[in-house]
Amino acid sequence: MKQRKIIGLISGILLLALILPATASVTVEMNYQGRLEDAHGPVDGSVGMTFRLFNVSEGGTPVWEEAHIFIEVHQGVYNVILGAGTVNGSYGTLEEALTSHDDLWLEVQVSGDPDPMAPRQKLTSAGYAVRSLVADRVAEGGVTMDMLAADSV
Repeated sequence: MKQRKIIGLISGILLLALILPATASVTVEMNYQGRLEDAHGPVDGSVGMTFRLFNVSEGGTPVWEEAHIFIEVHQGVYNVILGAGTVNGSYGTLEEALTSHDDLWLEVQVSGDPDPMAPRQKLTSAGYAVRSLVADRVAEGGVTMDMLAADSV
């Protein structure tokens, strides 16, 4: 009897472990890595930076803006998670910016610098992310349970 309870408990935990990741919401964050140098060479230490997305390569108004007040820079290299900082002003979320515009350019400005770095960098897709376009073209009801491979859902 005790052994059945333990097996039932383990089965329940395994089932939750399989279900929870499938139902968890997807956060929209983007990893960005850059190189930062000043007049003396690669920067070391922590800096604040503001990241902006524009729907034009030059000029225009940002469609999204986010500040990160503490970014570690080692030998000029920094890494930041966009979508995890403090959104400035009345801009929407990173997800809204990414899904509302066909083309976007990233602008980076170091705190204390009067001008942002130039030129802006165009955002492009990761290789397998392009495959997600197929999902956007599937008509509602276009895939039925009969069409799925056994044990795939």
